[in-house]
Amino acid sequence: MQRKVIQQGPSTLMVSLPSVWVKKNNITKGRVVEVTIQDNALVVSSGAASVKKKTMITIASSEQYMRRLIISKYREGYEEIVIQYKDHKVLDLIRETLQYLLGFEIVNQTDSSCTISNVAEGLKDNYDQMFHRQFQIVLTLGEMMKEYFKTDDMQVLHKMVDFRHTLSKVQEYCLRLLTREDFFTEQHKQRAFFSVWNIGVIGKMWIYLARHLLSLKKNQLGQKERVYEEKALQYVRLLYDLHFNYKNELLVEIKNKRVSLIEEGQSLLHHSKEPVTCHYLLSIVEKVHDVSTAF
Repeated sequence: MQRKVIQQGPSTLMVSLPSVWVKKNNITKGRVVEVTIQDNALVVSSGAASVKKKTMITIASSEQYMRRLIISKYREGYEEIVIQYKDHKVLDLIRETLQYLLGFEIVNQTDSSCTISNVAEGLKDNYDQMFHRQFQIVLTLGEMMKEYFKTDDMQVLHKMVDFRHTLSKVQEYCLRLLTREDFFTEQHKQRAFFSVWNIGVIGKMWIYLARHLLSLKKNQLGQKERVYEEKALQYVRLLYDLHFNYKNELLVEIKNKRVSLIEEGQSLLHHSKEPVTCHYLLSIVEKVHDVSTAF
């Protein structure tokens, strides 16, 4: 939707409000509205208290239960979800799913339904803070893997696996924040969603690698694999710097390092005694480059 800018007086510029929005929000002469600057966007909101978003879903049995049914509603920004069921085993599955939903708990329960709701309404974390937290978790996982490669301490791998729920919770909360009305421009939302999702994938790659290494009877990692892990971690750090301290030189560096890192990873993949480890490290390198294309 486009509006023509009108000059009112020597220094005041004005635009008219869309009539559909005016009627929907009952805007009248003298009404105060909220005006927010977001990058190159100017967001006008009615300032009225938002209506609590509620929804209901039905899950007939535990066999039909899918975690995504609840997580998708969480991402869409619903504050209250009523879940109807006949199979009591569904309730245990719901409790397990809540591990991934920051701020949500069961607030009401009957023989055939339960209500999960946002009990953290006072939580004022904004998207930038939560996204920063997600990325720091991913970097922590990479540092822990680096520590394991140096010490062969299996406890480090167990700690990495334990990070899975924390990483998933923060990622899902970031995705939920992105659905808030007037939070970002649509283009910014799409780019942010792409970053959150794929940086989460990088974190999960570290965790999958930790699980794989825990399953081995014998550690066959050599010096080349250890060096490559450190290079992969440095590559992730470049992406972190690109997000939070953008410089065009960083983008160029990510692009220039990609070819040599992929060639080195593919060579290791074919010659290493631990090709699965090399596969995960190579996948992390490729995912870093994928995320950088959003800039």
